[in-house]
Amino acid sequence: ASMGAQASALAEAGVPAALAALLKSDDPLVAAGAARALGALAEDEAARAAARASGAVDALAAALAACADGERKMTLALTLASLLRGDTTGVGWPAIVAALATAAGAASAPMKQLADAVAPALTDALAAPKPAAPAPTREPSSPFSAQPLRGPQRAMAADLD
Repeated sequence: ASMGAQASALAEAGVPAALAALLKSDDPLVAAGAARALGALAEDEAARAAARASGAVDALAAALAACADGERKMTLALTLASLLRGDTTGVGWPAIVAALATAAGAASAPMKQLADAVAPALTDALAAPKPAAPAPTREPSSPFSAQPLRGPQRAMAADLD
């Protein structure tokens, strides 16, 4: 059987939900192993959807926030990216920023310093309430459009409709 068929069968059997539960383990090796397995399953669309539906994204976000080990943090960030694939619906900015900062930090020591320095401020800025936009004002398109039509003008306008 192909990996896709196997991943779909595993998704139907509830494996993504079991792995999502393991992401909450106090043992960081268990959580990292579960993340690697979820990342592999996420190649299959049915398994990816099952993992998202099982709460794996929230579990990954929490594990990512709590992880201090660079290699494990990268595993969590990459698995989160595999599950999201650009669809950030329902995912908070802290998880997205943490995943991006983790990946950026792997590029070089100065990039890690930059990512570590700006990630908290960026998360705060993205979470801050946005000011309400002013209500649009409607200006007449011409000075004549604000004037009521009278007599023959009204009849001509009715013919145009």
